[in-house]
Amino acid sequence: MKWRSDPCEIMELGIAPEFQRQGLGKEFVAWLIQEARQRGKRQILVGTSNSSIANIAFYQKCGFRMDHVRQDYFWYLPEPSYENSIQIQDLLVFRFDLVPSSTRKNKLKEEKQIRYEN
Repeated sequence: MKWRSDPCEIMELGIAPEFQRQGLGKEFVAWLIQEARQRGKRQILVGTSNSSIANIAFYQKCGFRMDHVRQDYFWYLPEPSYENSIQIQDLLVFRFDLVPSSTRKNKLKEEKQIRYEN
């Protein structure tokens, strides 16, 4: 977990295969969300490859929403790599908002207003 910035970012998350499908991943993410709130963070980001179907579903089940796509993120792979018969190419970035969206929207409006006034 990278806490220094806001939004903070889950850099790597994994559960050993023999402990998967027991709810441990969701419990761990719930703990990270609570810890981020206690640290005063506003958002959490996490990225996964375009071919990681299970991860894409997992983060959405945990309450994350699609934020953006970093196209050609995996350009450095020496040769085409595949997961679930899909070529690994892009990084899908998901976001979890820790601040209610109405508060976030008002904050964005205020920031835009300040920019226009200056």
